[in-house]
Amino acid sequence: MATLQVEVTPGKEISIIRPRGKIDAETSKVLRAKLDALVAKKPKKIICNLENVDFLASAGYGALIAANEDLGKSGGAILLCSMQKNIKIMYEKMGFSNIFKLFSTEEEAAKS
Repeated sequence: MATLQVEVTPGKEISIIRPRGKIDAETSKVLRAKLDALVAKKPKKIICNLENVDFLASAGYGALIAANEDLGKSGGAILLCSMQKNIKIMYEKMGFSNIFKLFSTEEEAAKS
């Protein structure tokens, strides 16, 4: 069974979420719960740093998309950064670049 640790740094304008591990059908529930808690605070941006995520299944993208739609209702957006090469390939192939902006670092995402 995969495990997922999620570090959260809440902020008024920008919140940061840093998952660590594999995001699959089971662990995506943990990610979604953390995202929902941040979305409820209605920041302008939630930066999801994927530097320490080595697997991101469709259920993980589903959690990100649902949270992005919820945050969008208050004018906010989820931004992705620091994506590993294997995850970036799927991000591009599956067309997620039409939904999420991708940045190299948290700093770049925060400045956008």
